[in-house]
Amino acid sequence: MVRKMDEHNETIEGKAEDAKACAVVVLDSGDAIYIEAVDSWPSDILGKRVIVTGVLKRKKLILDPVTGADGGISQGAWGKQTVLEGASWKLA
Repeated sequence: MVRKMDEHNETIEGKAEDAKACAVVVLDSGDAIYIEAVDSWPSDILGKRVIVTGVLKRKKLILDPVTGADGGISQGAWGKQTVLEGASWKLA
């Protein structure tokens, strides 16, 4: 679980997965940490356990959902996401 945080370097470990917004690391707790500026994991990393280091922040990465004139709701996420910026990684 990710608790209240200041912006600082952090190392996390979990499973490398791809989400619609970008690559993520799924922690053992089930929390997903978004890896900023990485659209998807390389095929040799995807699905494996990784150790990732970067600057951990809570910020708006995914746009809020929008309701159109016809009542349709776009994809999105309310609030801020937990993000690692400037990430480097290796297999665990």
